[in-house]
Amino acid sequence: MILTMIIAYGLQWYVNLPVDRWLLLAWQALALLLAIRLAAVNRDQAKQSPDLEQPYRMLIENAMDVVFFISPSGNINWVSPAVCELLGYKPEVMQGHDWKEYVDPDDQGKLIDALAGNSKHGSSRFEARFRKQTGQIWWFSITLNSLRNSRGEIVGHVGCWHDINSEMQLRMALAESELKYRLLSENSTDVVIRLRECNIVWISPSVTPLLCWLPEECIGHHVNEFIHADDRPDCQYQYMAIQERGRLTSRLRIKAKNNRCHWGEVHVKPYQDEFGRVDGLIASLYIVDAEVSALEKLEHRARTDELTGLLNRSELLRQLKHIQRSVRRSGMHTAVLFCDIDNFKVINTNFGHAVGDQLLCAVAERIEACLRSSDLASRVGGDELLILLQGVQAMGSAVAIAEKIRKVIATPIHTQAGFISITISVGATLCRQGESIDGTIARADSAMFEAKRLGRNRVVHIL
Repeated sequence: MILTMIIAYGLQWYVNLPVDRWLLLAWQALALLLAIRLAAVNRDQAKQSPDLEQPYRMLIENAMDVVFFISPSGNINWVSPAVCELLGYKPEVMQGHDWKEYVDPDDQGKLIDALAGNSKHGSSRFEARFRKQTGQIWWFSITLNSLRNSRGEIVGHVGCWHDINSEMQLRMALAESELKYRLLSENSTDVVIRLRECNIVWISPSVTPLLCWLPEECIGHHVNEFIHADDRPDCQYQYMAIQERGRLTSRLRIKAKNNRCHWGEVHVKPYQDEFGRVDGLIASLYIVDAEVSALEKLEHRARTDELTGLLNRSELLRQLKHIQRSVRRSGMHTAVLFCDIDNFKVINTNFGHAVGDQLLCAVAERIEACLRSSDLASRVGGDELLILLQGVQAMGSAVAIAEKIRKVIATPIHTQAGFISITISVGATLCRQGESIDGTIARADSAMFEAKRLGRNRVVHIL
């Protein structure tokens, strides 16, 4: 029996085959057939050749892998000396013991299954953890072949333990790394995207909770399909810019699956493969709706009057400066109306500032209702309002709009103190080409004071 085992595994090392798992299995099958054939040789012939076993025994005893022979029930009948170096046990100590005693409890079921499988298939291969004499757990790859007598009965199993502990450590480290990467990609608040020629080749699962797209619905599509039409970049230009600067950051609107757009900030840089070669782009996207909304509110507050919602003085002056710099259309003018609420200090004194604020808000609403989309209105002082009328044909058109505003405001306004009637005095003028902003406003202001001098609640214009 030992001769059969030695020949079967001695041939394997003797030919020094490369360590390839599939070739190894094929050779072991061939070696096993040869071993069974030789086992059938007359025992007397073996006795006449006492040195036949010696070369193969020397090969196996000096092999780096552990070669062993176990009984049908799993008791170790013989084990090669390599077990001492790999596990720390002396071969004679292990002989007679069930081989499951040296296997991690969690893997003992694999040994039972292997013995059961060998009764049907004749061979098996699996990986299991063995316990070294020091108590350390070590990974081995086990190849097990059944030996049968002339009646086809299993008389034992011959096998090999191959040290794969380093390989398993690498496998587990890789699995742990992949798990960390998967956890990061699946639970990150950012969406990570790989692009090649502006087509999505990979996208992290975080795209689903953020934008409701499934990764497979995005992969293979051009990135512009998911960007608002007004924000779609020139991909070729962007790619060239990234090549020059190394990275690019932009803010644009991203389309969700429900067609709602979200503001996203995108950081893009070249993607390098494991050899350091550039292979497209890698981008990270995170949603900044709240940030954009907060900025818009801040910008709105910086441009508008907090009480009335009209433009503030600085924003109106900025707009007027821009209008004066632009080329005036033929035959069209920009008019400035300077409005002041009559006797507003008296109203505040008699009814309180809360009522005064209500009146200011109502006046602002009524003025805006009289204006066109191209016109602008602002609160430039406590009860002073400035209006820009763009594209008027002549002073008469500006005066007509001013009269409309004056009459609308004269209608009683409902406040917490009841209905209150107020009036305004309006000064109107046209912007002169090349004139300073201060000069235009001063002329409208003079016209407004002339309206007050003439009895208030009227419109006065100065060319």
